[in-house]
Formats: sequence, structure tokens, C-alpha cells
Amino acid sequence: MSVTVCCEGGEISVIKGTDKTIQMTVQKDDVALDLTNAQVVFVLKVDENDADADASVTKKTANLAGGGNEQVEITDAPNGVLKVYLVPTDTASLDGGTYYWGCRVKTSDGKQFGNRAGSCKFVLEVAIVADPI
Repeated sequence: MSVTVCCEGGEISVIKGTDKTIQMTVQKDDVALDLTNAQVVFVLKVDENDADADASVTKKTANLAGGGNEQVEITDAPNGVLKVYLVPTDTASLDGGTYYWGCRVKTSDGKQFGNRAGSCKFVLEVAIVADPI
């Protein structure tokens, strides 16, 4: 059995200090994992070995403490589709470069899944125009 969290080929590019919506599909053995009432945590880390508590950015679904639909929203539960919403303040203070992202899912029956640490890269780019409009 394998569980895959698919996202833009595994690499996400974001311009520092901007909004970004990341759509992901969660699959188990190449079949969409039903996310009805699932809990989801998205983390962005400087080093793939960093503890989740040390993540530069953490986003959670509304059914977790500190989470909300403005952070992670399950948009098509039966087909395993969710969206992670980054806002300018999430990345404004971070240095440009490569970060590692991870996504963990806990289904309504208590099973937990996620992508392998370090398997996905997040590229934070610095825009030519540094000041927001």
C-alpha cells in the first residue's frame, strides 16, 4: 500500500511575500483517499529533518486547534482534493531558497498518511520588485 500526496510535480514555487493557493490530491494505491472529516496539517521547513514544531509555516484544517478553512480546505473530499492557502505574511520574513514541505492526513477512521520527509521541495523566489503595491 502506498499513499501519495501529489502537488505540482512535487515542487512548489512561490514568490516571497505573495499569496499562493496550492491544490493537492491525496491517493492511496493510486485511488483518491476520501478526506471526509479528515484532519490535515501542512508544514514548511528549512531542513527536512526539522521537527514539525520548528516549521517555518504550519497550516491546519478547521477541525484542528489553531486551524481554519482559510489555511487548509478540503474542497472535494470524496476525490481526495484539498487546498493550502499561503498569505504574504507566511513567507515575507523567510530567506529565498529551497525549503521542504510536508502534508499529513488523519482520516475519520484514525488512519494517518503523509508524504516522505524531504521528498518535496518548496522554492521561495525573491521578486525583482521588493516592495508590495
